[in-house]
Amino acid sequence: MQVFGNYTLIRSHMKVGPVELSMQFRTRKGLRRTGATIPAIRMHAVARVNNEGSEMVDFLLDRPHPESIKVRGKLFPLAQRMARNIFSRLFVPSSFLSNRLREKAALALLSKPRGR
Repeated sequence: MQVFGNYTLIRSHMKVGPVELSMQFRTRKGLRRTGATIPAIRMHAVARVNNEGSEMVDFLLDRPHPESIKVRGKLFPLAQRMARNIFSRLFVPSSFLSNRLREKAALALLSKPRGR
């Protein structure tokens, strides 16, 4: 936590995992499926809070190294390497997965607990 003028900045670091992913793709031989296990995903966020409310100002999702992704399925070595690269590209800042995690992290960090 850090006080900055009229704001308080709250930095959070989250670790999620293991994460199971599955992918389906077409080949000349038909539909193929493969899956992957990612040991851990790290997320970092900064929220700005004052007496009027709060907002998430920064979110970063660490991209796993392709070699750390364990691919399942009967794939030859080149296809395994390609699958690892595809799975790791899910974590680039502009990807669908990163955007969804950013939205969900913002909701989790900034939502107010319900009174009972």
